[in-house]
Amino acid sequence: MRQDRLAIRIDRDDIGFAAAHFTIFSATEREGLHGHNFTVGMEVVARGEENGMIFDYRLLKSRLRALCAELDERMLLPARSAHLQISRIGNDIECRFADDKFTFPYRDVVMLELPNITLEALAEWFLGRLLVTTDLPREYLAEMSVSVASSRGQQARRQAILS
Repeated sequence: MRQDRLAIRIDRDDIGFAAAHFTIFSATEREGLHGHNFTVGMEVVARGEENGMIFDYRLLKSRLRALCAELDERMLLPARSAHLQISRIGNDIECRFADDKFTFPYRDVVMLELPNITLEALAEWFLGRLLVTTDLPREYLAEMSVSVASSRGQQARRQAILS
């Protein structure tokens, strides 16, 4: 018996965020502080369809945009980095890496529960946040993947097999 699955891909230039970060390579080596205009996309593989569609995927675009808004125009710091010490001092966030010290306004920083700020880790963050969204039509979803790109041709994709 034939069992079709349908993939829906959301890959739009208007779903993204601008943020600063640095990638940590070791206890003593890191990138310089810089930023990107990140784009975020996703793909869901689903089963079954009614009325010529699986579900209203405007919901997925809305969730992606909301998550991007949390990171937009922020300094992203990895809260679980073994090589970075982060502390709040008044209205500032101070972070230390090896001999370097950075101070950022608290309101401009987002600390993510990640070990590093990389495309791979950001894709995991987005996927994890989407998977706990309660209003997704889980009964139809077989797979979900999220991609995060820092430029055209440079992206990471994280995939979850749901059933």
